[in-house]
Amino acid sequence: MRFKVPFSDKKEFLKLSFKLRNFPDDEIKALKDKTVMEFIEEHTSSKVSKNIFIIASDCYAVYDHHYVGAQDYVELSKKSFRGKGVSYPIGGCSAIPKAYSEILEATGNTIMTNQAVEKILLEGNKAIGVVLANGNQVMAEKIISNVNWKVMHGTLLSKDAFPTALGGKIENLKHSHSSLVAHIALKKPLIKKKFVMRASDFTNEDAHQMRLKGEKVTDVGGFIPIVSNIDPNLAPPGKQLVCIGLDGRFEFDYDKNVFEELALSFVQELAEKKVNIRNYVEWIHILLPKDLEALFGEKGSVIGLAQILGQVRDNRIECKTPIEHLYHCGDDSGTGLFGVGTELAALSGQHCAKLILTDERIL
Repeated sequence: MRFKVPFSDKKEFLKLSFKLRNFPDDEIKALKDKTVMEFIEEHTSSKVSKNIFIIASDCYAVYDHHYVGAQDYVELSKKSFRGKGVSYPIGGCSAIPKAYSEILEATGNTIMTNQAVEKILLEGNKAIGVVLANGNQVMAEKIISNVNWKVMHGTLLSKDAFPTALGGKIENLKHSHSSLVAHIALKKPLIKKKFVMRASDFTNEDAHQMRLKGEKVTDVGGFIPIVSNIDPNLAPPGKQLVCIGLDGRFEFDYDKNVFEELALSFVQELAEKKVNIRNYVEWIHILLPKDLEALFGEKGSVIGLAQILGQVRDNRIECKTPIEHLYHCGDDSGTGLFGVGTELAALSGQHCAKLILTDERIL
């Protein structure tokens, strides 16, 4: 934080932190219809404390806290406090698909990269294969799709392939906001921390309103993992890699130079030694929402399915579709699941596998 906090606000912050760490499980379940904002309003009157916990919500959900579900937020906060923080798998989130790829190849399967699927083939109400962009057909006994539901429904499948109610639910799904992302490579390690949640004296929603008025925002909260401190393999020996992520809305045309200066100022705050950080920057790579949209679609969504009321836990769409032999896995499928980003996608994969093995009477 770049602002001084009165003792009364620190007390309020510690009080709610302790409450989250020890929140009773039965009371967490009772939060299923509440938003993060409603929960925070009920548990603290301190503006500083509110902003810190709101920014924590915005960092994990990348969506307006007035809509994000409190049940997931509180349970994830409890897990983080009890586990003394958060982490990523060694090798980064890409380590998960890499591990799956190695298993598939070791069991005699073929992985086809750069082979876009244009259509899922149906025979009546049964999935029998896919058509690739090059026109080739690949037949299969089971098909598992991991594209987002909106692409699957209406692109890979016709819009009348699913029952009307499910099709309507898919069309109304909302994705998370996008992000401003900076990767900063340093010539030598200058930051000791692994994760930093940067707080501000106003929220991302305040920043959003300022941008709507045409004002430039230079002091916001965000999530800053020093990724090479988590996994040294992510940077060459003697170097350091920092990632900075800030909530971004696709409708804004952000200035790359302004964000770059902002990102550098954040790194300067974190440097353990009294050095000019600019003298140690090897390179900077900036991604704006429009860049993420070009790469992944979904208006640059960085989390995928928005973790908002009506789309979480029991309201998630199940991995097993109404079409025989067709399944879905990803951050947006798997009834009853909860988690953050890649964690949620991995849990969905495990859940989907159990459904398939059950259908095959292996479990």
